[in-house]
Amino acid sequence: MSKLVHQDMETQMTFGERVADKVAQFGGSWGFISLFAAFSSSGWWWNAWVLARHPFDPYPFILLNLVLSTLAALQAPVIH
Repeated sequence: MSKLVHQDMETQMTFGERVADKVAQFGGSWGFISLFAAFSSSGWWWNAWVLARHPFDPYPFILLNLVLSTLAALQAPVIH
């Protein structure tokens, strides 16, 4: 029995599995959560306040909802 199971598994992983691991590692990190929160809130703020006269996604922010739902649908299987 090997004591270095992690190293044995890495040598047997395909390219797609290694990429999925890296994406899941970043997608589930606090860095990603912080960046995504900053990006989302700045976009919401820009749309609601700066473009108040002619917002590209008026309240109730249907486009924002679509983007967040799509991100969750794509990210959930990878992080799981």
